[in-house]
Amino acid sequence: MELRPYGITVSVAYPPDTETPGFAIENMNKPEETRLISQSAGLFSPKKVARDIISGMRAGDFSIYTGLDGWMLANLTAGMGPISSIAEGVLQVLLMPLLRLISLFYVAQFDGIVRNGKVKREVSKKSS
Repeated sequence: MELRPYGITVSVAYPPDTETPGFAIENMNKPEETRLISQSAGLFSPKKVARDIISGMRAGDFSIYTGLDGWMLANLTAGMGPISSIAEGVLQVLLMPLLRLISLFYVAQFDGIVRNGKVKREVSKKSS
C-alpha cells in the first residue's frame, strides 16, 4: 500500500503443485494423507504456473493463483488485501458465503482422508 504511489506493486503468488523434478522427489517422502489432499487441486505444468505468475505481476494483481482451487483460496483469504478493481472486491463480498460453504466440503473430505490414514497406521501397528 505504501509503495503504490511510487508505481511499485507487491504480489502474493499461490503456486499450486507443479510438475517438476523437485515435486517428484518431494512426493517420495510425503505422508500419504498429504499426497491425497494435494491431489484434489491437480498438478500443473511449470509453463502454466510461470505464465500465471508473470501475467498477474504485469497486471499488478495482489493475489496470483492457478486453477479453480487457487482462485477459491485467493478469494477466501483476501481479507484486507488490496484489490485490482472494484468489480473484484464486490465479487469477493458476494461470493464469500458460497465459497465458505464449498470449502466446508473440502475440509470434511480432508478430515476423512486424515482419519483413514490414522486408522491404517493403527491397523498396521497391530499387525506388526
